[in-house]
Amino acid sequence: MSSKLNRIAYRRYKREISRPYIKTVVRIILVPAISLLALYVLYIID
Repeated sequence: MSSKLNRIAYRRYKREISRPYIKTVVRIILVPAISLLALYVLYIID
C-alpha cells in the first residue's frame, strides 16, 4: 500500500519538477498583478 502511494507521489513529483520554473514565474507575475488590479479597482470605485 505505502509503496503504491510512494510510486504515485513520485510520479506526481517527477511531473511537477519537469516544469517548476514556469509555475514559479507565473505565480511571481500573477500574484502581484492580481493584487495591484484589485487595489486599482477599489481605488477607482471609491
